[in-house]
Amino acid sequence: MREYLMVLIGVLVMHIELYGQPATPQDCLGAIPVCQEVYTENQSPQGGGSVLEINTQFNCMQVESNSFWYTFTVNQSGNFGFLLTPNNSLDDYDWALFDITSASCEDLFADPSLIVSCNAAGGGSCLGATGATGASVYDNQGFSCNNNPPSTSAGFSPFNDFIPVIEGNTYVLCVSNWSGSTNGYVIDFGLSTGIGIFDDTPPVIEDIQVVGDCEIAEINLLFSEFIQCNTLDVSNLPITGLTGNYNITLSSVNCDAGGNFSKSFNLTFTPPVSESGDLTLLLDVNGISEALDLCDNPALQQSFELSSSALGNVELGADISLCVGQTRVLQAGNSGYTYVWQDGSTGPEYTVAQPGIYSVTATTPCTVVVDSVSVTYTEETPTLELGPDTLLCPGDQLQFAFTEVSWDYLWQDGNTSPNYIINDAGAFNLSITNACGTASDELNVQKLTALLPQQGFDTFYCPGDRIFIDVSDVNATYYRWQDSWDLPKRDIKVPGVYSVEYGNHCESVRLTYTIRDCENCEIYIPNVFSPNDDGINDRFLLYSDCPFEQFELKLFDRWGALVYEENSNVGWDGSTNSRNLMPGIYAWMAMLTVVENNRPRNLSLSGSVLLLR
Repeated sequence: MREYLMVLIGVLVMHIELYGQPATPQDCLGAIPVCQEVYTENQSPQGGGSVLEINTQFNCMQVESNSFWYTFTVNQSGNFGFLLTPNNSLDDYDWALFDITSASCEDLFADPSLIVSCNAAGGGSCLGATGATGASVYDNQGFSCNNNPPSTSAGFSPFNDFIPVIEGNTYVLCVSNWSGSTNGYVIDFGLSTGIGIFDDTPPVIEDIQVVGDCEIAEINLLFSEFIQCNTLDVSNLPITGLTGNYNITLSSVNCDAGGNFSKSFNLTFTPPVSESGDLTLLLDVNGISEALDLCDNPALQQSFELSSSALGNVELGADISLCVGQTRVLQAGNSGYTYVWQDGSTGPEYTVAQPGIYSVTATTPCTVVVDSVSVTYTEETPTLELGPDTLLCPGDQLQFAFTEVSWDYLWQDGNTSPNYIINDAGAFNLSITNACGTASDELNVQKLTALLPQQGFDTFYCPGDRIFIDVSDVNATYYRWQDSWDLPKRDIKVPGVYSVEYGNHCESVRLTYTIRDCENCEIYIPNVFSPNDDGINDRFLLYSDCPFEQFELKLFDRWGALVYEENSNVGWDGSTNSRNLMPGIYAWMAMLTVVENNRPRNLSLSGSVLLLR
């Protein structure tokens, strides 16, 4: 017996010393999170990992041999099951399932109560596939095969019964390769559907504990599930309101022992925080730095108001307005204080029945806190008049600024400010409340848009034409023409100058339309000219009271030969190639375009002219 105890003590010492080394999936602290149904391990690992967690004194497995570990948290109570199939059907695998909800990986070696189910059956028909499949009614089977009933030291079948698991509990599964081969295996957790072991729930901090009597020396954080150690650091846990310089460190028993995940983390402050005031601890997840659970779900953003006897505060609240006859109970607040009110009374509560300044001094062995509040009384029920319904011009706005700070304000859109700006159309409602009652009013606002941009014009009126003017604008409320016409549309049948002004009470537009008499271009073409340089009728050219837009003139002698052409109407001087031509009759032809009534008209003309010398 003494020799056995010495061996056991040696194993325990070795077990304790091995913690602190980096964890791998061959250790509980490095267990693989179950985030999918099937895992394929193409090559089984060798050795027992860095830490010895299996105690063969009360575990059905004889040894932790070539182990692999898996972990999961249950989201709904039910039955857990899995099937492990070796790649070589002659390989012998053992396994044990532990509940570590209220324990740690370090506790597995010494606490037999953590074992939930175990199977080490092997040899004969017990080689090959194993797991909790419901193929037998047993949940604890030792080595060997076909022993009925099985026990911790005797096996019956490679399969256990389905395993009842509890919502919110965390489990670890150790798979041990008794054969020692490296052929690998496939483990299928699909039999566990319906209990939510495949985690898609974001983790949260579900509890914080502030350590320190008159100061904050440490904050203990407990997450709702395991957090990957390398995804959480001090930058994710800022504290707002701190004014001093502190060295803040983050630690975790599991992480510091070399584990990959932990639920519990500790913030330590050097020196301890003894500031008074409002301090808030944030779980800051910014999309770059995130606290991830074992299935890579990022934690939710959270905030926590911190309190300790040193940092606690007394807050009587904002100044109070009461209606005559009303009373109000002031709450000083925190436990652990002694209280002295302005009149010497003590106690955490004080009943106000008349106007005045009320103050309380709260004292603990660590701090003294003073707060006060002003209480006023009124007999007036509030009245409210937002004014008549109104029409806003483009760019205009209505501004309201109520000065009674003790009233409560509530606008139709949930705004609670006494200052409000209206710059658009709609129905606007305000309710104001004081201690004596509530008043409300509604204001309907319409808003005009800017008038449409339009322009007048200058044109000609010819018999048979129709000139139609339309200055309609949906935002105009009046139209005034120079002849008292008051509609936006009109037909013009008489030349003249027409002007109109239209608009509304916000703006107006004035337009002018000039309608001119119809133009009829007259063209004069002489039939004789004498180029003798006497300044009279020296050139043959075309005359008109309308401008020529295009022009082409050609002259021919009696035999049809072209003697002159031009396109600018400067006129013919009776020569060709600088040689004066003989007197006589010459034919001409003109192609031209005149502009009448702002419209072009094409003409083709011809005739003859007598050249005299």
